[in-house]
Amino acid sequence: MNPKETLLRAIAATRRGLNLSPDQRQSIFSAAAFLEDRNPTPP
Repeated sequence: MNPKETLLRAIAATRRGLNLSPDQRQSIFSAAAFLEDRNPTPP
């Protein structure tokens, strides 16, 4: 699974972040950080 799919799947289970547990929050932030490392946004 590619990093973008991983992030989207992590977010989908939380109603776009409205219902987050601490574990889900960590999972989403980790997936976002990994995706950003692979494809950084220019400043």
